[in-house]
Amino acid sequence: YVMKSIVAGNGGMGHFDTDFLVGSVSLIFWTLLIITTIKYVLIALRADNNGEGGIFALYTLVSPASH
Repeated sequence: YVMKSIVAGNGGMGHFDTDFLVGSVSLIFWTLLIITTIKYVLIALRADNNGEGGIFALYTLVSPASH
């Protein structure tokens, strides 16, 4: 959907070159990477189980016994 919108906004399939294609794919890649990294930092790294981090802290957040 994103590539279709980018290409349509640039005048269609006949009006772009390799630099445009590489730039578009690069923007999509870095956007997904940055969003994933920020979500990881905000959610996973802040998970705390009485001073212990890691997978057990995440499990504690989603386990039914923690509610």
